[in-house]
Amino acid sequence: MTADSVSRAHTAGAVSGASQAQVEEALLNATPQAMTGALALVGIGTLVRKLLDERLGESGMSVRHLSVLGHVRGRPGMSMAELAQRIGITNQSMHTTVHQLLERGLIEPAGPLSRGRSSALRITPDGTHQLMQALNVVAEVDQIVNLDKHTTSAILDAAVRIAKR
Repeated sequence: MTADSVSRAHTAGAVSGASQAQVEEALLNATPQAMTGALALVGIGTLVRKLLDERLGESGMSVRHLSVLGHVRGRPGMSMAELAQRIGITNQSMHTTVHQLLERGLIEPAGPLSRGRSSALRITPDGTHQLMQALNVVAEVDQIVNLDKHTTSAILDAAVRIAKR
């Protein structure tokens, strides 16, 4: 095993399943030879997600709430099962998230609720307002991240390749 592969393995272990402090330390101490693109994206994703959740949390929101509101606004009438599949979480987790948003009046059933059936959902005016505020927070975090269009495009291209595999 080469020194680079040992360093890469150490970095991978420090990034996957680590606390924010451990991820920050791994990213700061990693040599360019040890930091692969995949590991860098995992570490950066962890840090950006935490920062977004902290900033969104100031108004009682989370990245998951933002995602649900965005999807419901973009495609009114989606069911909880469709949302869960689209976002990539379990139906149970989606159920919890949707009920949090329903309780806050940010989304509502698009039709009558029936026992045992999942109703289609739509965003409320308050939900649209909260979504716009959350997107402003995302824009602030985006300024901190400060990726140029070329880098952002490369990351999105990688996401498409991963999704197609």
